[in-house]
Amino acid sequence: TIKITPQRLRKVRRLIESGEIVVRYMPSGDDHHGGTAAYNHTYDVIKCPVSSLKKLGKKAQMMHELVHAAVDVYQPGRHKITEDEGAGNLAYAVFVRYVNPQEDLSPIYPPGDPREPLLRVTWNLAGKVLKGESLTQAEQFRLKNAVKANPTYKQKIKDQDNSTIFDGV
Repeated sequence: TIKITPQRLRKVRRLIESGEIVVRYMPSGDDHHGGTAAYNHTYDVIKCPVSSLKKLGKKAQMMHELVHAAVDVYQPGRHKITEDEGAGNLAYAVFVRYVNPQEDLSPIYPPGDPREPLLRVTWNLAGKVLKGESLTQAEQFRLKNAVKANPTYKQKIKDQDNSTIFDGV
């Protein structure tokens, strides 16, 4: 199980400040991630595809990547992609709900978009996390299934046998 706490995220911030984890501006097209934020655990680099993080969604994307970095720092080893990406997506939703609890999710994905169910699941679970409550096993299962069904992760899960290895920072 992946565990993310404010203390662990502060440690990631300190590692970024010290240069042990690098945040690099990489506009879309510069790598295989196609213009999205990404964390490379081999080189300890967070790729930022935008030069400015003024928009809430871009800040939340970086929060997602900080979670991957925190896993690399505190829980190196093999992890299920469904758990790792579930934690990242949940952090995204917690960040957005914390900053703007009235955020309307409908403009993010059009109705019927296959990515929308994961966003709905994480949005609902974020409310619970913000109340200081832990997720039940059933809720964790629902989150993992939403990640599995999301087209962004489907091929990655298949190609990597639903696991990724974090080597530590």
